[in-house]
Amino acid sequence: MKVDACHPGGFQTQPEIYNDGWRVEVVFSDEEVFALLAAYEPSSSTSPSAGDSRAIARTIAEALRQKVLGLI
Repeated sequence: MKVDACHPGGFQTQPEIYNDGWRVEVVFSDEEVFALLAAYEPSSSTSPSAGDSRAIARTIAEALRQKVLGLI
């Protein structure tokens, strides 16, 4: 998984509501998608696991940090 791009702009954040924000494009390999879906249980409020969720969130947060701070 990697973040392919981060773009600032005005985006729809809720139905009929637009705000300034960031669009983040995340790319997952087929293997990553199948592993995530195999571990995901839609009826469970604790799924996906904290570890699986954290891996995605940290990838996004680091890409935004680098973009906002001008590192990439």
